[in-house]
Amino acid sequence: EMRRNHIAELIGNDLVIMGGINENNDILNDVYSLNLNFPNGIKERWKEVDIVNTTNVETPFLFGHASALAVQGAVAKCNKFSLYKYPDDERIYKLGVLIYKIKIKGLYIFGGKSKYDGIGGLSNDMYVLILGKKPCLWIRLDNVKGVKPKPRYFHSMSYYEPGEFLIIHGGRNDYQNESFALDDTFIFNLSYLQWHQIHLYSTMVGFKVFPRCGHKSIIYSNKLIIFG
Repeated sequence: EMRRNHIAELIGNDLVIMGGINENNDILNDVYSLNLNFPNGIKERWKEVDIVNTTNVETPFLFGHASALAVQGAVAKCNKFSLYKYPDDERIYKLGVLIYKIKIKGLYIFGGKSKYDGIGGLSNDMYVLILGKKPCLWIRLDNVKGVKPKPRYFHSMSYYEPGEFLIIHGGRNDYQNESFALDDTFIFNLSYLQWHQIHLYSTMVGFKVFPRCGHKSIIYSNKLIIFG
């Protein structure tokens, strides 16, 4: 159904979307995939992703959350990689002498706003959709190291493969005393499942990190580029 403030990631040949708000302002928790490599003439390309919910973790109702696919680039580009399958050749998991160290690979989702627990429904939970088998499986990373970021939504999250960590910047928290927009930056180490807050600086005169939300970020080379 129609929606906004959802996430979208490319996994193999599938565009995967999850959550958001529909035209009636209902918060959603569905996960759909659009196959971008179907033969011509196939009308029904959208399919609900086959996911098993456990007693402890179900697909969360969220909007304004952020996502990143944490698998090596060689895997993501392999034509054998899909929602339900990983390449069989273990050599694909090496890039030169760099050995694959991500402790839990999959589609990571952080933060967002829901209709359930927390202050005003704000979340600072990290979920992972485990890929490579059918059905997929949700897990929530509850026992991680370090201090978690404040609950937030409309933030950005990017995967930096050489360092094997996620970078989270900014976002919105309507319940803090200062500006509702945040200016902080965190990394989440995927090898040790540990949070670190990063303090930004520059040699530029008058450099300042502005609070922001609803922005976008990408990784280009060794740079995090943020706009808006």
